[in-house]
Amino acid sequence: MPVNPWVAIYRFAWVALIILAVIGLLCIFLPRIHGLSAMQSKKEMLQQENRLKEQRIMELKTAQQQFLSDPAYVELTARRMGMVKPDETVIRGTNRPTPNKESE
Repeated sequence: MPVNPWVAIYRFAWVALIILAVIGLLCIFLPRIHGLSAMQSKKEMLQQENRLKEQRIMELKTAQQQFLSDPAYVELTARRMGMVKPDETVIRGTNRPTPNKESE
């Protein structure tokens, strides 16, 4: 049975049309898929930052509560900052050697 050349052309045209449609869809959706991947990575990074900031907030709230309820903590913090009470004398030592004065 001989094949009609128009039937072959018609089939070839449909195959070419389907291939072009698939390529067109890939060109449309591949950049969006890459963009989605980038946004998901950024979302994970921001969620990690949020967890760290929430942890820091809890630490600061704990410190704030200690400042409000524990006078010893307030004094310890002030001393770590170099503060002294009004009636105290500060003596600071150094590890620097004293320079030797040679006589002439």
